[in-house]
Amino acid sequence: TLLVLAAFLGNGPVDMNTRQYENPFWFVAGGLAGSLMVCELAAVFSLIPAVNRVLSIPGKISMFILVFHVPLMVFCIGPLRILSPGIYDLIQASWMIWFTLSLGLCLLGWEAVRRVPALKKVYSGG
Repeated sequence: TLLVLAAFLGNGPVDMNTRQYENPFWFVAGGLAGSLMVCELAAVFSLIPAVNRVLSIPGKISMFILVFHVPLMVFCIGPLRILSPGIYDLIQASWMIWFTLSLGLCLLGWEAVRRVPALKKVYSGG
């Protein structure tokens, strides 16, 4: 935890999308320490049945989330760019709103695939 904090404070802004890493040492050290910290948190959370049940849902459909989170956001949120630019800008500016909407849309999309026979057939390739 201390190494993650030190990397966060010592590295400065990071944007992997534009390949802006500031200090490569702190970037790698923070990434490794952060990964270990997430593994430890996962081990602790796995011991708490309620948390384990909640987190297992997106865990089971993680590939669906990976593939569809951006297309679903573009399809569902994209029209707001014209209809309500202020709300669109708010969503774009806040990673927490983006994350919540993206995950929610993926969960709804997965339920649609599970319950609508035509979507299930298309998704499963059959």
